[in-house]
Amino acid sequence: MEFFVTHQAVDHYSGDCSVAFALKDKSNDNRIIQNYLDLHRFEPKLGNTLLLGKVEGYKSKRVLVVGLGETPLTQKNFTKALKSLSSAMSTSKVKNVVIPSVEVESADEAWIQTTTARVLKNESYKVNKVGVKEDESGIVLEAVNIFSKNNGASEIQKGVSKENVKKEILAGRSISLCFPKHKVYSSALVGGSIPIAVGTAMSLKIKKEKNTMVYCFMGEMTSETGIAHECIKYSRNFNLPIHFIVEDNEKSVCTDTRKTWMQKKLSYEGANDKFVTFYSYKSKWPHAGAGKRIQF
Repeated sequence: MEFFVTHQAVDHYSGDCSVAFALKDKSNDNRIIQNYLDLHRFEPKLGNTLLLGKVEGYKSKRVLVVGLGETPLTQKNFTKALKSLSSAMSTSKVKNVVIPSVEVESADEAWIQTTTARVLKNESYKVNKVGVKEDESGIVLEAVNIFSKNNGASEIQKGVSKENVKKEILAGRSISLCFPKHKVYSSALVGGSIPIAVGTAMSLKIKKEKNTMVYCFMGEMTSETGIAHECIKYSRNFNLPIHFIVEDNEKSVCTDTRKTWMQKKLSYEGANDKFVTFYSYKSKWPHAGAGKRIQF
């Protein structure tokens, strides 16, 4: 059993199951799920669950709806909902699942991710892919996210509002979205952000900062460059507080990554350890440009 905790839109996840949280006093973004609520076919009481098959708007094979009760969602009630989620996943024999983050009263992103990991781990699920890393104390309270040629999705995942991301994109800064307040940095150069991330992690280690982790995001084409291999090797050998996330959409702008390198399997494909996580996704929209284009 594997699970992800993410701030990204879970409707892009193409695995076995996606979780959809439902609140009594808040409408659901998905039309199908909202119809279930409107027709009282599902009561979003705290801990109630409903397993659906293929749902329009989701790429996963199944969608598991979990009731959260009314807002504000307290930490205690969120923990109860996670236990119900765990039980429903076990009953339904869910193989892998993506779990959206949700606003919890007096709790930050790290608490939400750590609590989710601990509850599911205590329920005997194998914690393979979760957006929080544990140090000796078992908690990471803070994260520095660094991206290479990002498209905005990961910034939203870190907590930057959609409005702020949209504003920066319309201002012509889409290729280098930086939000210092949220500890989010990116670079327009391919691989340019990776040594910055490693340097940040080295600084944290030298200063003996605790409960802090650097997350470095890159595309699969960037992961094949020399700078990526050197930085990842250096980070492993010096045991730096950093985790590299390789996001595979099979293309670098419009170039097929595997054909470019004549590799059926990329260097970090399938990686899931202390330092590297590799995952694949399919985009609904063109990666760049519009209309006809030349494939190099």
